[in-house]
Amino acid sequence: MSERPHRTARWTCTVWFALGLVGSAACLGYDAGIEVVVELRVAPPTARVPMGEGFATLSDARLRMSVVELVVCDDVPEGSAGAVMAALTSVRRAWSSRALAHVTDVSGSARTIDALHTSGTLEGWMLRPMPGRYCALRVHLEPSEDAPSFALVGEADVPFATVLDAPLDVDLPIELVLEAPEDGRTITLDVDPACWLAGGPPSHAELAERLASCL
Repeated sequence: MSERPHRTARWTCTVWFALGLVGSAACLGYDAGIEVVVELRVAPPTARVPMGEGFATLSDARLRMSVVELVVCDDVPEGSAGAVMAALTSVRRAWSSRALAHVTDVSGSARTIDALHTSGTLEGWMLRPMPGRYCALRVHLEPSEDAPSFALVGEADVPFATVLDAPLDVDLPIELVLEAPEDGRTITLDVDPACWLAGGPPSHAELAERLASCL
């Protein structure tokens, strides 16, 4: 008999606490945080692709992007005081953005781009990065069971084929300072086989550098 009032009191406190949390959320509102959209712009397919002083006929031109991510600059101030200031600044930016609950370090599903049969602007990924300073957009190329990471096959004076069946990271230099939701933006990546062939068919060793100058 004596336990019922205590149970009622605990239940009442729980209800008021829950209502208080809901009320606080309503007062704070919803903020999606910083959003960076990555889209893909594919050049119109052509039967003959310019290559240096001549032309090439392509039979395959595609790449498979598994994910993309923003790379944070690693310029931390020297000394313990500088490190503490950098940490405090990071916390302040994170709090002011209110993006912590919606952070996505890397993007979603992979995209396989067939440049011989696709053109126009394609939907890419939505990133929700932490506030901070970013110095690169890293594009991860990765093969699947039925598609290579990259393929560029054709014929000019002689046949050529650059086909990569292994993962490859391509870093695109950028300068982004993201502190608040209004700093969000759209980044466009260009997919253009003519650029891939501008210096002749790329070797595996120079593929990352070639793509970094083209995307």
